[in-house]
Amino acid sequence: MSARIDLWINFLDDLPFRDGSVDLFYSFHVIEHLPERHLPAHFAAMFRALKPGGGIRIGGPHAESAARKFLAGDTKWFSDFPIKHDSIGGRFSNFLFCAGEHLSALTPSFLTELAEGAGFVDVTVRLPIRESELVGREILDSEYEWDFETPHSLVIEARKPG
Repeated sequence: MSARIDLWINFLDDLPFRDGSVDLFYSFHVIEHLPERHLPAHFAAMFRALKPGGGIRIGGPHAESAARKFLAGDTKWFSDFPIKHDSIGGRFSNFLFCAGEHLSALTPSFLTELAEGAGFVDVTVRLPIRESELVGREILDSEYEWDFETPHSLVIEARKPG
């Protein structure tokens, strides 16, 4: 396994893999760019393509952490990317919507619902995110995370029964 791109695809189409042919799907800060209505089909496509016992590692912006920090008034937790805002409301909007690039808000319960709805088992929220039973250190080291006690990224892992 490497930390390089293996395939370019349109995630709005079905995944181009034969049934039961994939060992692992790894996605970090990708699925929040998919329309929410497409997420159940995407999880079902990963499940279909995985070998029995195969797994997924899926991560993205942690909307629950953002909501807690917004309610606490912690402006410093948020960056001013992609649009410069000084207000906590503007920074919160940046985090959730990223100037219209993010189409889904990810929380532990929502990702668990999607994974279990597709048939995955052993759904685990990885906190800290640099822990895994599925991927090696070279992948974990490529995942960025700001140095805050409350994580900006949310990661789940799950397996296809096998």
